[in-house]
Amino acid sequence: MATPTKHQISEMLVKHETNLCAWAKAHGYIYMTVFNTVNRWAGRDDRTPHGGLARLIMRDLAADVEAAECRNSDAVVATEVATHESSVATHNRMK
Repeated sequence: MATPTKHQISEMLVKHETNLCAWAKAHGYIYMTVFNTVNRWAGRDDRTPHGGLARLIMRDLAADVEAAECRNSDAVVATEVATHESSVATHNRMK
């Protein structure tokens, strides 16, 4: 699982209609620890965080970002299927 970028984390938080402070509290972390971890490690693929807590924070953020992206792609597929079905129904009515 790749380390999420600050942009990906921000998008995930917007989709969940929350912020980093609320995410930290919901996951049992201290906000400043999460804030500092994101600033130091978000988007870095050259090495992993040194501390165990920072690794856990980035792991949890990566899992939430991945889950948000999966839900988003599922929604896109569902919309495309509904649009296709609607256009087929419209085409059939025109015959």
